[in-house]
Amino acid sequence: AGGAFTSLNGLSRSRIAAMDALTGIPTAWDPGANSTVWCLLPNGSTIYAGGAFTLMDSLTRSRIAEIDITTGTPTAWNPSANNIVYAMALNGGSLYIGGTFTTIGGVARSRLAAVSTTSGLLASFNPNVNGTVFALTLQGGRLYFGGAFTLVGGQSRSEEHTSELQS
Repeated sequence: AGGAFTSLNGLSRSRIAAMDALTGIPTAWDPGANSTVWCLLPNGSTIYAGGAFTLMDSLTRSRIAEIDITTGTPTAWNPSANNIVYAMALNGGSLYIGGTFTTIGGVARSRLAAVSTTSGLLASFNPNVNGTVFALTLQGGRLYFGGAFTLVGGQSRSEEHTSELQS
C-alpha cells in the first residue's frame, strides 16, 4: 500500500507498507517514505515506488525508488526525479514514468520519461508533455497516457495520448 498514511491497522507505517492478503494486517516490511507514495509497481524481487518523497528507508531517493520486496531496503537503482511521480508502467527493461517532473537524473524530460530497469539511466524516449501525466498503461506495443496536458511533442492533444514503443 502507498499513500499519505503514518499508521496502518494500529501499526506505525510511513506512507508505504505491505499487508497480508487474507487478513489485511501489515507485515514487518516497512521501508518508510518521508512523503506521499502515489504509485507502486512490482517487478520480480523488487517493487518500484513513485511519489513526492525524497527519502526511502532514510536513503536519498528523489520521488522514485526500487525496493527489495523481502528486506524493504531500496536498491542502488536511483534515477531521481525533480518533482512528483504519479504513474509508472513497465515494458521489458524500460520503466515509463509520468508526473509533474521536468528532469530525470538531471536531464530534461517534461512529465513523461523512460528509464532502464537495470541501470536507472534515461532512455531517448522524450514526448515532451506540457502538463501533468497522471496515468500510464501499456497495451499491444503502445504506451497510453492521460493527465492534465494539451500538448505532446508540440502537437495539440486533449488529456490522452498514445505513443508507439520501440523494442
